[in-house]
Amino acid sequence: MSTEITREVRVVTKLSDIVLANLLLFHRTPGTIAFFIWVALGYIGMGLYREGISQPLPALSALAAEGLLVGAVVVVTLFAVSLAVLVVTAPRRPGVLGEHLFLLEEEGLREITRTNDSLQKWLGIRAIRKTKHFALVHISDYLFHVIPRRSFVRGEDYEDFVGELSRRRDLASQAAE
Repeated sequence: MSTEITREVRVVTKLSDIVLANLLLFHRTPGTIAFFIWVALGYIGMGLYREGISQPLPALSALAAEGLLVGAVVVVTLFAVSLAVLVVTAPRRPGVLGEHLFLLEEEGLREITRTNDSLQKWLGIRAIRKTKHFALVHISDYLFHVIPRRSFVRGEDYEDFVGELSRRRDLASQAAE
């Protein structure tokens, strides 16, 4: 099978790229939303167990508001800790920061770094999100490739690359149906 390369981009991933991408995705990740709901409902459930279910409506409303607040505080705190760990560890992990070469191949998206050469098949790409600063190629709920717009000489090249990336993923999805 031919591995004809039709498009490629050389990317220098900075720590700021990864931090910004995490900030953008934080509230959109299904696991984050589920965890928030779990914490909030857990807090509300404990309050109902402790105080009893036959409380007046204002008390129940206050408990629900507290549960939502506690859920938000817990999720944001854990995200902040996770982001701090990322900031400290990413520079020490080979292949995370620095130069990445992304190639659009017939079989999928290839990423080559000084420590890694991987192929993500088109069907394995869960989603592609394009922002004004970068494209995020989701390969799992919490793992993604960051392709900054600044890696392209012209804005049209960025649009073309991300468009071709999306087109190939969509074609593979349609063919699998």
